[in-house]
Amino acid sequence: MEQTKIQIFVKDIEENLMALMVDPDTTIAQVRSRVAQKVHADQSANVFLFHRGKRLQASKSVADSGIKNGHTVVMNLKFPGGLSFKNFCACNSLTKS
Repeated sequence: MEQTKIQIFVKDIEENLMALMVDPDTTIAQVRSRVAQKVHADQSANVFLFHRGKRLQASKSVADSGIKNGHTVVMNLKFPGGLSFKNFCACNSLTKS
């Protein structure tokens, strides 16, 4: 029996939305890899995904993470040294003052 694909949205670091069609049993690691390719991240390990305020675990499936058709996942990037994109922007704005 073939599973029905669902459409999920990923909000990137610039607040743009990208749509992905995935099977509910697709792992978060697989979603993260697809997102990394689209945003040209060096490695998918530098891409973090969040849903409803919680960081998603790479080994879990989309369905196990509670993501349903039409849901939005938020992406964050980690830079070398462990600084995230959002923290980098906050630090950068402080040094420009």
